[in-house]
Amino acid sequence: MRLRPAWRRLRARTQAVLHPRAAEAAMQRELAAHLALMEEDLQRRGLSAEAARREARLRFGSSEAAAEAHRAARGFAAVEQLAHDTRLALRSLRHAPAFTITAVLTLTLGLGAAMAVFTVVNSVLLEPLPYPEAHRLVALRQLAPGAGGVANAAGGLGLSESMFLTFKRYNHSFSAMGIWTADMASITGRGQPQRVPAVDVSDGVLQALAVPPLRGRWLGPGDHELHGAATVMLSYGYWQREFGGAAAAIGSTLEVDGRVRVIVGVMPPGFRIEDQPADLIVPLAFAHTGLKLAGFGYQGLARLKPGATLTSADAELTRLLPVWMNSWTNCPKCDPHFYETWHITPALRPLKSAVVGGIAGTLWIVLATVGLLLLIAMGNAINLFLVRAEARQHELAVRAALGAGRARLAQALLLESTLVAGAGFGLGLAAAEAAIVWLRALGPVNLPRLTEVGLDLRVAGCGVALAIVAALGAGLAPLWRRHFTTITPTLAGESRGASASRQRRRVRSALIVAQTAMALVLLLAAGLLVRSFAALTRVQPGFSQPQTVQTFRVAIPHVPGDSDAMVVRTENDIVNRLQAIPGVTAAGFADQAPMQKFGGDWDIVVKRGEAVAAGSSPPSRWFTFVSPGYLCTLGTAVIAGRDFTWADLYAERHYVLLSRNLAREFFGSAQAAVGQQVSPSGPGNWYEVIGVVQDVHIAGAQQPAPTMVYWPALTPGLWGSTSMSQRVVTVAVRTPQAGTAALHAQILRAVAAVSPEIPLTEYATMQQIYAQALAVASFTLALLAMAGVMALALGLIGIYGVIAYEVVQRQREIGIRIALGASRGSVRALFLRRGLGLAALGCGLGLLAGAGLTHSLHALLFQISPLDPLTFLLAPVLLLLAVICASYLPARRASAQPAAAVLRS
Repeated sequence: MRLRPAWRRLRARTQAVLHPRAAEAAMQRELAAHLALMEEDLQRRGLSAEAARREARLRFGSSEAAAEAHRAARGFAAVEQLAHDTRLALRSLRHAPAFTITAVLTLTLGLGAAMAVFTVVNSVLLEPLPYPEAHRLVALRQLAPGAGGVANAAGGLGLSESMFLTFKRYNHSFSAMGIWTADMASITGRGQPQRVPAVDVSDGVLQALAVPPLRGRWLGPGDHELHGAATVMLSYGYWQREFGGAAAAIGSTLEVDGRVRVIVGVMPPGFRIEDQPADLIVPLAFAHTGLKLAGFGYQGLARLKPGATLTSADAELTRLLPVWMNSWTNCPKCDPHFYETWHITPALRPLKSAVVGGIAGTLWIVLATVGLLLLIAMGNAINLFLVRAEARQHELAVRAALGAGRARLAQALLLESTLVAGAGFGLGLAAAEAAIVWLRALGPVNLPRLTEVGLDLRVAGCGVALAIVAALGAGLAPLWRRHFTTITPTLAGESRGASASRQRRRVRSALIVAQTAMALVLLLAAGLLVRSFAALTRVQPGFSQPQTVQTFRVAIPHVPGDSDAMVVRTENDIVNRLQAIPGVTAAGFADQAPMQKFGGDWDIVVKRGEAVAAGSSPPSRWFTFVSPGYLCTLGTAVIAGRDFTWADLYAERHYVLLSRNLAREFFGSAQAAVGQQVSPSGPGNWYEVIGVVQDVHIAGAQQPAPTMVYWPALTPGLWGSTSMSQRVVTVAVRTPQAGTAALHAQILRAVAAVSPEIPLTEYATMQQIYAQALAVASFTLALLAMAGVMALALGLIGIYGVIAYEVVQRQREIGIRIALGASRGSVRALFLRRGLGLAALGCGLGLLAGAGLTHSLHALLFQISPLDPLTFLLAPVLLLLAVICASYLPARRASAQPAAAVLRS
């Protein structure tokens, strides 16, 4: 029974909070009923109706005091007060739509950009790799500072099969270790031939990654035996696409590169080796005897044992290098210690560093850029709230005079800023989601884990924290500057028409200067990248009119008994049929096109008569294998001598082409190189230089053109072989119809006429390949340029708002100036000087900051200095011109007002 009154009180209080209007109306009715009963009682005692009403009100006292006491007795006073202030804040914001929209959009831009970029950084750099105990995984990389050329490239030296076996047999630092390489596999026997991405893995790769298969089993040691069972594993995506996710796929067969393999397992969704996409995981099988020292074409990875470190593992592999050289050789008469001249040094690093690669620096720079943009947006929001607080001095002073304390005023202002920041966060979250979709489309293919980028709780929590900081800054800034502690002058009207105090102007001015400085830093960064990108586009890549060159990859299937000459004749037949297509002016093929990411062959090349110093190694050179007509198809000029002919190939003549930079290095000039001889494998195997080709940027315009050796598509005697051909080649076709569906259909028919078993993949124009090679530069440029434009816009909004507000505050002064004879031009100049003065100070600070910060962009720039004079001149000029425009509008409005009307108001 005692619980009933308590329950009723709790229910009444809850109803009062949930339905405040109904509770208030009920309270007013109750008070009115009390008054009515008191009046009736007084009338019964003989008083008239009017006297009874007056006496009842005197005895009852203040109805408002009674109402307050009743509200306090109801409980939840703080919640009701908060709800009441929230309604007032919403009403206040609704009555100032221009301010509300500007503030919300400002924070939307800042928070949305910050959350979008932090999402990318979080997914790519901060989230751990999707492997158990990923911190123990290491990438096996090596340096070869003494090798020179390709072997000493930035990517480092890979592992050979013999090196892998030596390391695996004798190391004590790794619980599992393996090598792998990216590949493409031809799938036949399932309708239309397919060419799908694959990875070839040795025993130990899957065990090191330790991700259990979704179905079936891992590849085991028996799968990697040279004459063992032919097996394969599928990715989750390929299993779903080709087998419909059926469990019966395990144990079924798949014809891969002409060999029937048994499917033994399916990996879970999202599984990748490092960041290499693959539909198939194919076991590497090689003999464990008779291997060569050379063949450094494999990536290595391993899992550290508990207690082992990168430093100890690195030192152990260094000690095993002599064991490797003593255990294997390249040929019976070759010196196995030749590689001592390369000074090979293991350079192990965490697997995550290998996955992220060089994109980490770019992403941190972009994040820092967006951080500056967010600071500008927050500064702008604070400035807007300061200006709004100035306009509300009288209102807030009245509230203070009526008893509202500093805490109550702070609550009112914080509620408004919180509502604005909350709306900015909500819209920013939606904008971030849209921006992430755009980033996925724009992002380069080598941006690791791009498909995993998405908003999550960490990003949302970061956005909430930033929104809270913005709300606190915007809400408390007016009180921090003590705007409303002096009540009397405000109520007395002493400040009406007067200019804002120097202290208040100083706060707003400081914010504007800071915003301008940060905007200039972003403009300088964007300007440097624009200039760098323009320099990139001026580089001659080594081919012409790429939009008219269509490329695609073909793989000639293995046929029992076929020879290298037969493979080349099949490829020649494809070229002949392509040349018969109307509009095609040239066609040819090579092992890969410039800027394609399929790797390549390299080796040492020496010229005849060159003496190699003892203890040194000649630099290695890139090799590429080309057909007659391929260079003409790309528009790569033969600047001396001639190209290969089909007669040269089929006669297996020892001919070779050199790039111009290699010809100059070897023989002094392109013309002098023709007729000379070079060798890829030492004296006794010489090839005559019959032509010199212009330099080609095979790794992208931002990378120097490497020295290149062009072998014929059918090369005799290379690396001890009778002849050598390339089964997987890139075919190029020059035609105005490049990139069209009609040409694609004609190419499919031409290839199918040669053999229906030949898959066609990687269909792209050279223009698309070239654009993808510039993807990282264009991606960074787009982000920083957008950040620069948004920073400029936000900075101009801030300057416009300050000048416009000062015009309103100084209307009386303007009227007096005009009445005393000041020209309207001088009034405009007054405010223009104000805006330009703030901007000039901000530009000075921005130039100083930019001079220090733009050095971090050095790795992203091409042929442009981080202190490029033109950029450091044009960016401030652009900013100052924009400031003039932003300041002119309110200045013009100030000078256009009639003096008499201003003074009367």
